[in-house]
This record gives sequence, C-alpha cells and structure tokens, in this order.
Amino acid sequence: MPPNDVWGQWETLGGKNVYQIASLIDEGRSLVLFALDGAGAVSVVSQTGPNGVWGNWHVLDGHDLKQITAAVDSQGHLLLFALGGDGAVYFRQRDAAGVWAPWGGIPGAKLSQIAVATGATGGLVLFGTGTDKTAWMSVQRASRRGLASVDDVIRKPLAVGNCSAE
Repeated sequence: MPPNDVWGQWETLGGKNVYQIASLIDEGRSLVLFALDGAGAVSVVSQTGPNGVWGNWHVLDGHDLKQITAAVDSQGHLLLFALGGDGAVYFRQRDAAGVWAPWGGIPGAKLSQIAVATGATGGLVLFGTGTDKTAWMSVQRASRRGLASVDDVIRKPLAVGNCSAE
C-alpha cells in the first residue's frame, strides 16, 4: 500500500466508553462531535471556532439510547436525534446562544434505526426503519425549538417509490 499523503495522523479527542459518534458543522462553521457511551448517554465536544482547538466534553444526559444522528436545520438550529431503547425517537436542540433545550420526543412509530437529511426547502427529514421492517419518515414543519410536537411533523410510512417529502 502506498504511503498516505492525503490524510493526517489520528489524534485522540478523548471521551469515555464511546461506541458511536455523529458529527456536523454548526452555524459558526465549527466542527461538533457527539458521542454515545455504553450506558446510552450522550456527550458533545466542539471546536472553539472554525479550524479552532477542541473544547471540553459536555454531557447531554440521556439513558438507554441506542443510536444518534445530528443535523442543522434551515434556521441554524443544531439538533441531536437519539433512538431510545424503547424504539422512540428523542431530540435536543441547541439555540444560537449555545444553550441546549431539554430532551423532547417525536411520538409515532417504533424504530430500530434512524437517519436525518436536509430536504429541498431546508427543513429536516428524519428517516427510520420500523421494528415492523418498514421505512418511516418524519418531516420538520417548523423550527420552533426543533421538532417539538406532533403538530410540527408529518409521520408516515414510506411506500416503494414514494420518497418525496412534503
């Protein structure tokens, strides 16, 4: 194998008992890294600015979480989504001042896997694999502290060939 002249050396960012990570670039153009630990709690660390040094890890709590994913919505809100051990989806949102809102939930289907994408209009679309082996989606309708209630989302199963977000 030829030497690698494209990637730098691996550097540790610390963390404890990390078994899954998710990352994104926030509204200030800084890298943000989320880590899910073996107890199902989430911690976060970010750069102090674009290409800046890494700050300290902060615990975002949670328990019995199985998977995480994250995105920035069209309003610049950073959202962390987590799949709970109960198959429900939970989320936390960080505002422009860097303050994290408490955990909220998105009621509906029991899921076994989640992924998030940005739709054509800038809203977020959360996808999930149901425990019933079907694909599901939840569309962000408003950015009032994230996907805060049933009124803010459309939840529906995806049929083959029906992959458009409303």
